[in-house]
Order: sequence, then structure tokens, then C-alpha cells
Amino acid sequence: MTEGVDAKEGRQELKRQLAAGEYKSSIDVILGSVGRILQRLARRTEPPAPWISALAIALLVSLIAYLISLVTGGVSRYGYRTIAFGGVLIFLNLIIAKTTFDRTFVTLQDRLLDGLESTAGLTGLRDWLDSVGDTKRPALIGLLIYAAYVVFILPNPIENPGPIDIAVVGGVMLLWTGFLIYFMYLFAVLPLRLGRCQFKLHAEDPVSTEVLEDWSGMMNFAAYMFAFMLATGTLFTVTMETFRLRALFFVIPRWLPLIALFVVNQVAISGVITRSKRKSLNEVEAQMAALRPETDPPEHETMETLLWLWDYHDRIKGTRSTILDIMGIINFVNTLLIPLLAFLVANREVFFDLLGWSI
Repeated sequence: MTEGVDAKEGRQELKRQLAAGEYKSSIDVILGSVGRILQRLARRTEPPAPWISALAIALLVSLIAYLISLVTGGVSRYGYRTIAFGGVLIFLNLIIAKTTFDRTFVTLQDRLLDGLESTAGLTGLRDWLDSVGDTKRPALIGLLIYAAYVVFILPNPIENPGPIDIAVVGGVMLLWTGFLIYFMYLFAVLPLRLGRCQFKLHAEDPVSTEVLEDWSGMMNFAAYMFAFMLATGTLFTVTMETFRLRALFFVIPRWLPLIALFVVNQVAISGVITRSKRKSLNEVEAQMAALRPETDPPEHETMETLLWLWDYHDRIKGTRSTILDIMGIINFVNTLLIPLLAFLVANREVFFDLLGWSI
């Protein structure tokens, strides 16, 4: 009884904190800070909508790239395209990332927390929610990626640094890659945290439990959003018009976090299902042990009950221990195809030349 009361109180407290906005993602922190600045500048009583803050960031980056390019020698036709396209991609990435975290918070609050039957795993979920709001780690990862690009990819960065517009907008995109990697790390850890929780699943068919469908839907949505964000980084190479085989160093590894996200999520859900099945089987076996006589043969009614329990035991044992099906495999393949298609589109002229095609 105490465990049930503690579980209910723990769920309600965490749901209250999520509803009150006490947990924020790093995107919310960034957009909120920009929103407060815009609020002071406009002398408004309320901060602007998050999409306005995202638009302001994109316009500011584009404006800085444009002004620096003017001062250092003007902007070419390709420079205008780079600045415009880069600004659009920055805006879209901010909105997509915010949407992903917003949906995750809502799913946790309205769906998954209601499916818990004990306090097990709540501490891990709170730790995960705390780490979501960190801005220093992703920024550091982004700076390291930018440094790696300058050292290993960019030819003669000192003597020939390249167009200023690409340096500014591309630098922001590389910095954003650090945030994206950190976000994918967080969503790879989330299934592990959820896997430590004890959910109320259907004893007869755990796979069909609604809470697992909500869990799977939340992670599939996040995987697609990450695939789109990875694709936007690849598409940015269209405006740079520079293709080198060394750039594959930044393209091929983009599959790895998507694969890790898929595998970790499936393993975590399978662990929850297996644990629930084991609990149900133990309960049935305990009932069978209580009915089974030690010496005398069981009575007819008792024997029928034992046979029914044994059949029930076999039905539970025979149910699937994974939610993976053909649609899950198709969704996984689609998430891998999105960055690949973006890479092919971004470098279509090179591949057409290799194949001897004309465009």
C-alpha cells in the first residue's frame, strides 16, 4: 500500500513540475534568453513567442555574416545564397529541436508517468530532465567540432580561410552540430532511464499496452526529427559548393547515433516487457504451487484449475518480448535514408559526373 501511495505522489509531483515548466531544455533556455532581450527592447509586458526568438537568432547570424562580408570585400551571388539558406536552416533546426523536446515532455507528463506502478526509476528520469537544460556541454562539443573542421577538413585555413559568409554561417552550423550530438546522446539515454521504471503492462499481452505504444511513438518522432536536422547540415554543403572525400568524415558517422538510438530503444522496451512477463509468470507459478497437493492426487476441480493456470502460463510465456515489427524496421530505414538522400542531393553534380550523366 505504501509503495502504491509513494508511486502516486512521486508521479504527481513530477507531472506538476513538468506542467509548471520547471524543467526546460537547452533550446528553451536559449530561446527564453533571447525572448527576454526582445521583450526589453520592445518594452512589452510579455516575452515573444519562441518562433520569434528563433527567427531573431537566424536573422542576427545572417546579418552578421552579411555585414562582415561587406566590410571585407563584398558579397558574391553564392554568398547571398549561403547567408539566406544558412539562416533558414538555423531557424528550422531551432524549431524542430524545440518541438522534439516539447513533445517528449508532454508524452512523459500525460502518458508515461501515469503508466508507472512504483517509484523505481523516477530518480533517473529526474536526472535526465536536469541534464536536458545544460547548455555548456553541447556548446563545448560544438567548439571542438569546429576546431576539427578547421584542422582536418578546411584547406589552408590561415592563408586561404575562404569566404567570410561561409565562415560565419558555417561556424554557427558546426556549433549547432555540437548541440545536436548532445541531444541525440540525451535521447539515447532516455530509453535506458525508462527501462529502469516499472510500468503497468497487460499480463496477457504486454506488447499491446498503450504506454509502450506512446513510448515507441515518442522515440520514433525524435528519430525522424534528428534525421531531418542531420540532413539540413548536409544540405548546407549545396551553398558552399565544395565537395571533398574527406567531408565524408562528417557524413557517414551521422548514421551512428540514429542506429544507437534505435538499438538502445528496442533493448530498453524489450527489457521492460521481459521483466513484466517474468513477474506475471511468477504470480501464476505461485498460484499453481499453492493448489498442487504434496501427496494425494488433486481433485477434479483443482486439476482443472491447474490445467487452466498452466495453459495461461504458456500463453504469457509465448507472447512477444519486443514491439519491433515490419513498420518499426521501415521507420528505422527511413531515418537512415534521410541524411543519405540529403548528402546525395547536396553533391548531385559530383555524383552525376562520376556516373557520366549530364544535368
